[in-house]
Amino acid sequence: HWRWMLAGPPGSGSPMHKDPWVYSSWNASLVGSKRWILFPPDIPRVVLHPPQQGIVGSFFTALGLPGYRSAADFMDEVLPTLREGGLGHVEVLQCPGEVVAFPAGWWHAVVNLDATIAVTESFGEPCNLEAIVRTLSEGNLKAFAEVLLAENRQSLESRIGCSGPVA
Repeated sequence: HWRWMLAGPPGSGSPMHKDPWVYSSWNASLVGSKRWILFPPDIPRVVLHPPQQGIVGSFFTALGLPGYRSAADFMDEVLPTLREGGLGHVEVLQCPGEVVAFPAGWWHAVVNLDATIAVTESFGEPCNLEAIVRTLSEGNLKAFAEVLLAENRQSLESRIGCSGPVA
């Protein structure tokens, strides 16, 4: 079964974010191309979301979202400066039939260059079980975290092929 099927027009996408609950993710483009920008987990949020000036900046600050930008605006307004900083970012052009996958904790933004249809899923890796449980517990999902831990610790710890723990 597929978790999410995404469809969007040219110029749509996802703003800079980390996937929730210390999950890793993959995205398979079925139709259309996407532009991805990924940054390592240790880059501070304020670096990737610098405050905006003017009325737009004031509006998003009032909503509690200082520095919010669409993915396209991020790539036009913020990315050129960040490229000069040597922050270890990765830029990917995803074409139809290709899959982009990335480990837990990585910041990412995506712009659909064409009308797109994609399938995507997020998943917890065995080496991140404790961090997943901690994140769920901190997010008022403690009961779910306890069930996850009780039911999966042994089977998750016995699996291999993890991209590495996330603190």
